[in-house]
Amino acid sequence: MKLLVGLIFLGLVCGVTAEVQKETPKSEEITKSEKDKNLEISELPKEVQDSVKKECKGKVTSIKKIEVSKNIYFKVTAMMDGKATTYLFDDKGKMHNKS
Repeated sequence: MKLLVGLIFLGLVCGVTAEVQKETPKSEEITKSEKDKNLEISELPKEVQDSVKKECKGKVTSIKKIEVSKNIYFKVTAMMDGKATTYLFDDKGKMHNKS
């Protein structure tokens, strides 16, 4: 959870556009709404599936659905060479953050 909060903060600090800043959920909202259920790639919307397959390097280890004030995000964690990388996608497949 702290990792995701840090990732979102890092993304905002590194010059994410104002439009993305409006769309990216606040850390306290993520904490309240993140689900414990791990999703499969096949359960994601088609656009998100395509983006995950294109952007995520390595083996996908977890997918979490995050609902924030009528917006849906997917937190995807992938492992490659022993390192975890976390990605944040919206429900249209747009990647908002990577670390």
